[in-house]
Amino acid sequence: MVEAINNNNNINVEETDTQLLSLTDIFMDFINNFRDKNGVAIYKEELERVIKERKHLLIINYKDLKRFNETLAKRIEENPESEIDTLSNYIHVEKLEPIDYDFWHTIGRDFTIGIIGYDDKVISPSDKSRNILGRLVTVEGIVAAVGEKKEFTLERAVRYRYMAVKEVMQLSNIKRFKQDYLSDEPIYDKFCEECNKLSVRVEFVDEEATKTDWSIAILQDKPEKMKEGQVSPGSLILVLTRDLADMLNPGDIVKVTGYLRTRKNKEGGKNSENYYFVVTGIEYEETPFYGITLTQEDIRKIEELRKNPKQFMKDFIDSIAPSVYGLQNIKEAVALSLVGSYEKILPDTKVRPSIHILVIGEPGVGKTMLLRAVQRIAPKSIYVSGESATKVGLSAGIDKDPNTGEFMVQAGALALADGGFTLIDEIDKLNPQDIPSLREAMQDQVITLTKIKKTRLNARTTVIAAGNPKGDIFPARGNIFQYIDISKSILTRFDLIFTVKHELDRNKTRFIYDTIITTDKPNLTSYMHNPPFDDKLMKKIIVYARSKLFPKFTDEAKEELNKVTDKLNEEAEKYPNLKRLLSDRVEGSLTRLSVAYARLQLKNIVEVEDVRRAFDMLMESLESLGVMRKEEEEES
Repeated sequence: MVEAINNNNNINVEETDTQLLSLTDIFMDFINNFRDKNGVAIYKEELERVIKERKHLLIINYKDLKRFNETLAKRIEENPESEIDTLSNYIHVEKLEPIDYDFWHTIGRDFTIGIIGYDDKVISPSDKSRNILGRLVTVEGIVAAVGEKKEFTLERAVRYRYMAVKEVMQLSNIKRFKQDYLSDEPIYDKFCEECNKLSVRVEFVDEEATKTDWSIAILQDKPEKMKEGQVSPGSLILVLTRDLADMLNPGDIVKVTGYLRTRKNKEGGKNSENYYFVVTGIEYEETPFYGITLTQEDIRKIEELRKNPKQFMKDFIDSIAPSVYGLQNIKEAVALSLVGSYEKILPDTKVRPSIHILVIGEPGVGKTMLLRAVQRIAPKSIYVSGESATKVGLSAGIDKDPNTGEFMVQAGALALADGGFTLIDEIDKLNPQDIPSLREAMQDQVITLTKIKKTRLNARTTVIAAGNPKGDIFPARGNIFQYIDISKSILTRFDLIFTVKHELDRNKTRFIYDTIITTDKPNLTSYMHNPPFDDKLMKKIIVYARSKLFPKFTDEAKEELNKVTDKLNEEAEKYPNLKRLLSDRVEGSLTRLSVAYARLQLKNIVEVEDVRRAFDMLMESLESLGVMRKEEEEES
């Protein structure tokens, strides 16, 4: 070994190499001898499995490594790219169970170590900055888009041909150069150190290059993690290699561990830098309510409210959009939607738990304010406007990423709100191409794409939507139903639909006037009248109801459900519009509404009164639509 002195820090290179060797020995000791609480050598067994299954990635939990050797863990934390490369190249397999050595030798440099479980520095996609460049970090967010898995040249193999004076052309040794993931230009030295003054020609030796699978994805801020005043979520480009290349789907909520890099970009003659993130490991988060934790004090406080279930239901409804005057029946419907029902799995199908609500109203009745108020209290919600939403913006689609030029599967609001609420304003202005995806998401709770790769995105979201009638006004008399310019296939997916006319109301005018003059900041979107429950408590009540209450029907309630279902079906035979609207989904709607009424009183059983309330609410909705009219009545 050649000795040399590094003048910058006065470290002997031979000593440095010895230190590296000792750290790699420590790492192999960790792989072979680290045991979990059951005494299993988990990483030795995992390495055996990875090689047998012809994989290219060994995942290590950072917490385990830190407990085993803090020095090694610290080295990886400070310089993950270099240390991971070094340790990956020093992995020995002699002590493992019989394996496919041919495969182990052929994968060559296309094998690496992945890191998960690093919680010392956790950021959001908006928090990327130069002070964490190159260091180990974990980013949490929601996957907004995923590109196609492709082949990538990880290392270029270069050979230099050069001509000595009056001698034949000779061949130098092959040299390797790592490639930048997002650069189109191959990275290599354009001169040969052995003959730097002679004529040189560069050859790329493709058969000696190291290639791997790779893809890119876009991670964006979780809606509830966006900073106050932040208009749109921040995003970060993820680079996924080897076994990670096809592990993400749009809508996934994840924590990714890795390191931040930058790439230079020239636009309009100006140099700029874009950040991207090389992922070493992925952890999926199962947080249907986006990490809202119920403490024992929260649970005690909510369960105390059970003592007076009727008062609790009234207070909950009164705490929804108190800044919006009136609309009590609609607020009650929204309350049912917020607590929801629960999924039922039958032998040949699944019954959705989401209670979808639609409000069609003339301008000025408070529809947008209602949706914005719901956005503040729903544990997870995304607001979109039908007028500005594209198909990608609402459901999902294929789009070209402007930063990378890659075609990617882009998740829209329905997929990003998986497990939460999608609030659609001006639904009547949706593009017709959005209708099929919206219909599938509302009923089947998924979105299916077949381009690039067949993908099914979860869209287990509850839709609360608002829109305007044709011409922005309902007729003074006649068929209101015909003034709803929304696809009938979409209308049938809503459990409750309400129509609202704009009427002059002196009480409403007085309410708005009083609110403005008694509010420090006269802003119609923010005035409040001291609701019984604040927004924070409302979120926790919703989480409690959805995660802890699964009320079952009493025998009497089941019998009542059959009775009211039969009654509605009988009514549908009389009125053509009612029959078209109800189709065969009436029992599902009544079941969901009955369960929601029980939850809205913090009960563990569904009683006859809950079924009757559900029936009355559904009848109120249908009467509002004007569908319970005979054709001759409509013509007159």
